Amino acid sequence: MQLSFVVLPQWAAFGALIATSSELRPGSTLLRGGGQERGARAGTENVAGIAGFGFGRPIGAAGRTDPDRHPQLAGRREFILQAIGTRITHMGPAGKGQVTKLLNQILVVVNMLAVSEALMFGKAAQLDLKKAVTAVESGAAGSWMLSKRAPQVLDNYWQPGFMIDLQQKDIDLVLEYAGELGVPLLATGMIRQFYARLQKEGKGRLGNHALIQALEPLMPASGSPDLKK
Repeated sequence: MQLSFVVLPQWAAFGALIATSSELRPGSTLLRGGGQERGARAGTENVAGIAGFGFGRPIGAAGRTDPDRHPQLAGRREFILQAIGTRITHMGPAGKGQVTKLLNQILVVVNMLAVSEALMFGKAAQLDLKKAVTAVESGAAGSWMLSKRAPQVLDNYWQPGFMIDLQQKDIDLVLEYAGELGVPLLATGMIRQFYARLQKEGKGRLGNHALIQALEPLMPASGSPDLKK
């Protein structure tokens, strides 16, 4: 088969891939991607991203992994990131951003454990939990997980913002790297067991705030909170 790629002028929004072989009618056009214009043009391929990976490969192979050493690349990076986020923090050499993401996962799950315990404690003490959350969320105990996830727990809403199966994957990465570093993560390790229990019960696609469902059975029968009431 003979393939020819026709490159049109810079201002053009499309090109053409022409294939000729004994099995295809000479001059046939092969399309890959979306079906814009009744299938006459494919336009969903991430050409810029594909080209960027190709351009970045020799840079990475040469050990030049820090975009700050390449002003042109750094400028393009900032332009792209500013379009998708409001806070941009360069964490350092390649890999440090991923480690920061793992740190974030520790804070997320341990925070949700604290929220779960607080809700169970408040219910057992016969507090109005919605009022209690409102009372404390603006103080030192406040957090995104408390303000966003506690109301969902109280409303019995378990649809995922981030599902347990994905959360568990990240926890495994956290614990693996913590083991390499020799850092004890006692709460995170315990939370992994709670999530594993929920996964075994077929709840892996619930939101990670369903962590409380693994804790509720541990409550004594007389004080077991029904958080939906």
